[in-house]
Amino acid sequence: MGADLGRVVRSARVALGLTQAQVASRLHCSASTVSRFQTGKQPLRDMRLLHELARVLEISPDRLGLAATKARAGDVAGDPLA
Repeated sequence: MGADLGRVVRSARVALGLTQAQVASRLHCSASTVSRFQTGKQPLRDMRLLHELARVLEISPDRLGLAATKARAGDVAGDPLA
């Protein structure tokens, strides 16, 4: 996750009025991890975590470089990897 994506994360987090600690709690990680995501110091390669981050920040997954998911018959609603 580069600095550009980090800016997207920070912008979305601030727009929701969330602290890094609040986002971290919802992602089950530390506030320092969220900080490293935002600064681009820690790459984020886990697709499930990226989708969860998009959900927590109420943004489209494509803003984090992920392909938008479409529901298919038999998919579990809300599970992008179903």
